[in-house]
Amino acid sequence: SAGPKGFAALLRYALARMAQWEDIVEFVEEGREPPWARRYAPAMLMVLQEAVANAVTHGIASRVTVRVRFTRDALAVSIRDDGCGFDVSRPLGSDHLGIAGMKLRVERIGGRFRIASVRGKGTCVRVGMQNGKEDDTVDDCR
Repeated sequence: SAGPKGFAALLRYALARMAQWEDIVEFVEEGREPPWARRYAPAMLMVLQEAVANAVTHGIASRVTVRVRFTRDALAVSIRDDGCGFDVSRPLGSDHLGIAGMKLRVERIGGRFRIASVRGKGTCVRVGMQNGKEDDTVDDCR
């Protein structure tokens, strides 16, 4: 309940409160935020925290870019890092509980979750929402 009221402003606010990520995380916002986006902020804050923490802790990333894109009917959030990457073809097991949790959170709010990673080239987590429906219109993880 504390902090800004908009979706992007809340994500930016949360990132700013993580002093240990200050020189690592860049936040980019594109487009005009639709009024319905705010309702997805609580789940996305949890996804954002997990994805950035994974990038820094497990991926040893020195740079993480959080990009939020808005259109009138859609929003997309990508969290891309320059870390060590990992093999996404392996089934999610007990060593990937954070990823499984992010995926579940996103699916519970009706969104689409994707993760792409290449060993030695980093990882990209991507969430898409289309005003309550799955969205494939913006994909920063290609």
